[in-house]
Amino acid sequence: MSASSVLEPFYEGWSHHQQLLLAAISGLNQKQLALRTGPDEMAIWQMASHMAGSRAYWFHDILGEGDPAVRDMFHVESTTVAGLPLHDAGWEDDETHPRAASEIVNAFEQTWNLI
Repeated sequence: MSASSVLEPFYEGWSHHQQLLLAAISGLNQKQLALRTGPDEMAIWQMASHMAGSRAYWFHDILGEGDPAVRDMFHVESTTVAGLPLHDAGWEDDETHPRAASEIVNAFEQTWNLI
């Protein structure tokens, strides 16, 4: 039995979920992306940015895989999170630069290529 056949059950359906996620995000406007479940919670754009950025982080920083440019695209020039070192900050950590649906979809597509 090959390694890919052993792992296949873990990956089955991932591409379908990727497509559902992209379809859900791509139709959102800036006002919808700014919605939060509570005043101290992340906005939708932040949660989605965190998800895409985490993919890049895990593949590049932890596994040593993928194009460094994909990882670098999530770096920010400033953070609005008190005490967070800039080198640890991602898109979601700079509330002065909310991301558009097209940016987030592009990030998910680029990080999907790592998978």
